[in-house]
Amino acid sequence: ITSQQQRPPQRVPMQFYLCERCKDLLSLRDKPDLLQILEDALGPGGPSCSGSTAAEETCDTDGLAVPENPSQCYTQQPLAKRPKVSDLEAVEAEDHPHSSSVREPCYTCVGLLDSRFIQEVVEATHARLGLAGYRDLDSFQLSVSAPLSLSVRRKAVQLHIAKLLGDDSEFPAEGFVKEEFKLLLKIQLPGKLSIPYDNQSKFEVSVKLTNDSCFGYCSFLTKIYPECFKQGHKKGRRSSCVLNQSSLALALEKSTLSDFKSHNMCNTQCVFDVSFLHKPLYLAGRYNKFSRKLSQTPWVVDGVKKTEHSIQELICSKLQDEVMPTEIKFSASGREDADVRMLGNGRPFLIEFQNPKRVELTTKEISVMQESINSSTDMVKVRGLTVISSTLTRALKEGEEDKQKHYAALIYTSKPISNEDLLFLSEIKDLTVKQKTPLRVLHRRTLACRERIVHSLSASLIDAHHFKLELQTQAGTYIKEFVHGDFGRTSPNLRELMNQEVDIIWLDVMQVVLEWPPQTNE
Repeated sequence: ITSQQQRPPQRVPMQFYLCERCKDLLSLRDKPDLLQILEDALGPGGPSCSGSTAAEETCDTDGLAVPENPSQCYTQQPLAKRPKVSDLEAVEAEDHPHSSSVREPCYTCVGLLDSRFIQEVVEATHARLGLAGYRDLDSFQLSVSAPLSLSVRRKAVQLHIAKLLGDDSEFPAEGFVKEEFKLLLKIQLPGKLSIPYDNQSKFEVSVKLTNDSCFGYCSFLTKIYPECFKQGHKKGRRSSCVLNQSSLALALEKSTLSDFKSHNMCNTQCVFDVSFLHKPLYLAGRYNKFSRKLSQTPWVVDGVKKTEHSIQELICSKLQDEVMPTEIKFSASGREDADVRMLGNGRPFLIEFQNPKRVELTTKEISVMQESINSSTDMVKVRGLTVISSTLTRALKEGEEDKQKHYAALIYTSKPISNEDLLFLSEIKDLTVKQKTPLRVLHRRTLACRERIVHSLSASLIDAHHFKLELQTQAGTYIKEFVHGDFGRTSPNLRELMNQEVDIIWLDVMQVVLEWPPQTNE
C-alpha cells in the first residue's frame, strides 16, 4: 500500500516553511528573528536558492550509480491542503477557510511530521494488515526507512544556525526527524491495530519513505567531495559515484555553508510503502524413508526431474496451507542418496517457514499435521514433529563432522566366502580412511581429500557370495566408496581389506546419533 500519487512537478517558487513540530525540535519557536534570517537564507531568493533551474541528478534508491546527466529541478505542489500540526495553525486554517495560499512541505521534515501524513500512514497500515492474513499477533515492532535528503536538510539548517549563533551544540542529532516520525507512529499504531508495540516483537511493520527529488537533492555533494564516494562501474554506464548513507555521511562531515549556497533546495513531499515481516517459525522432527526411488530435495537436472517426488515436497506440502509462509526452507542432518533408505529412529530435519501468517500451533494441531503427512504416502513417515526456537536450530549443524551414523549394507563378493573370512572385520576399530571427492558427486562438490573414521565393522554371512555389513562411522563418510574403493580414490577400502572384488547391492541408514528434537513417547 502506498500513499496517493503525487501531482506532476509544478514550476512554482519554493517557500521556506518550518512546521510547528520542527520548530520545537530545533528550539526555534521563541526565536522569530532567527526564523526570519533562515527564511531569507533558505527561502526563495536566498543564497541557498540562487538559480531557479539548478542542476539535479538522480540515483537508484539502493545506493547505485548516480548518472551525470543533469535535469531541471523544480519544486512540487503538496498532495493536498493538509491541516497543520499545532492547534494554533488549525485555528488559523479555520479562521481563513477561503484562503488560496498552499504552503510547501516543511523544509526540515518535508511533511513527514504533518498530522495528516501520519494519519494516512496509520490508516494504510491498518488496511494492509487486515488484508495480509496474519493470525495470532500479540505485538509488533516498527522499522522506518527515511530518504537521504533529510540528512542534507538537517546539515543545511545546522550550518546556518551555527553561523548565526556561533554554537550548534544543542542541535538535534542525525536522524531526529526519522525518530520523531517513528515515535508518532508508535503512539498511534497500537490503538489502530489493537496490538501493543514491543521492540522485541517477532512481527515487524516496515515503513519505507521515498522522495522524488531525494537523490538529486543530495548528489551535488558527489562533485564537491568525490573522494567520499566509492567509484564504481555499471554495465552500459560510465564510471560514476555511489551515493548511499555512509558515503553521504562522510561528505556531510566535511561540508561547509558555502557548499549549499549554489544548490537549489527543492521541497517535495514523501510517499510511503508499508510492508510486514514475521520472524520465521521452525518445525523440527525426524523422518523415515522407505523408498529407494526418492530424493531428499527436488532433484532436477537440465530442467528434468529425476525423481517424481522428494521428501521435502511430501512433508512440506501438507504444512504450507496451515502455516501460510512466503517461503519454506528444508534442511536435515546430512542426506541419503535417492536409492538409500532411512530406517531406525529417522533422520533429524528442520523446516524454516519464512514470514509465516500463522505461528501459534497447539500440540493437537501439530499431531494432526503429522498424521496428515503419514497418511498421505507410504514412502515417508514423520515422527516427533514439534515447534522449536531459533536458538535450538544451530544444534542441527553444529559439530556436523563429529556426529556418528550407523549403516547396514548388502555386500557381494566375487569369490566364495565363509564366516571365518569375515571375522577379522569385527576387530577393526577407528580405522582412518582418506577419501577423495567421489566421481559421482564431483560435478557438485569441490575436489578435496577428506579424512573420515570408520569406528567399527561387523559382518554376518548370508550365502557364499553375499554378507550383511554393519558399520558405525563418522558423519560424512562415503559408504559406497568405502566398499568398492571408487577406483582407488578411497583408501583403505573393503576391497583392499578382503583382497578381492566386492560391491554394494543396497545400503540403509540405521541411525543418526543426535538428540533431535526432544524425545517423544512414540
